[in-house]
Amino acid sequence: MKKKLILLMFGIFIFTGCTVNYNLKISDNVINEKISIQELSEKIDTSTADRNLNNTYSQYNNKGVKKYNTSKVINGNKTEYNLNQTYYLDSVSYIRAFDECFDAYNIVYVDDTRSEYLLQTSKGFKCMTYEYNTIDSYVVNIEIDKKVISHNADSVKGNVYTWNINKNNAADKIISIQFKNDLLDLKSEKEEKKDFNYMIIFIIFGLITLVLIIILGLIKSISNKNNKI
Repeated sequence: MKKKLILLMFGIFIFTGCTVNYNLKISDNVINEKISIQELSEKIDTSTADRNLNNTYSQYNNKGVKKYNTSKVINGNKTEYNLNQTYYLDSVSYIRAFDECFDAYNIVYVDDTRSEYLLQTSKGFKCMTYEYNTIDSYVVNIEIDKKVISHNADSVKGNVYTWNINKNNAADKIISIQFKNDLLDLKSEKEEKKDFNYMIIFIIFGLITLVLIIILGLIKSISNKNNKI
């Protein structure tokens, strides 16, 4: 049976509940993923945690890139473990946490113009329990600097869309957010501006040519009149 990414972290802890913060930041054409689990240092099996962090989560994929960059932060009496990864919007096909905590998910462009993208999961969050351990809740944040067309987030603050998942709603939870591809819009705007500039240049060139033709016509007319005199 495949062990799930976030729930593997429970080999680190000796408690029965916690909150996991899962963050996706979509900016330009880049998706930054960060998973954070924080707990009192006294409740953590440090040797196991560090070993898992350095070995299990920092594996390399078939392109020689780490599946996750890992870090450990000690703040007072608490320890925080972080998993980080970067994806590119136009080529992303696998976000491990979504893949393992839902039966299915997709992040796809809506039409062939790639002007809009949709990130959506199937119904039912599968990562609430593992063996004898239970996660109290998940906070899923998607921070996005693009125009959001539709979403089903539980709350929104600025450009951060938040889904709160717990044992009471996990079975029915779906994450869905549709947004504009700003890079494509920017490219289109640049192309439109470029076409507009070419049009202005063409019009100016045409006016100059017309003025020159009129001037030459007047000069020829005046010259013909003088010759007759």
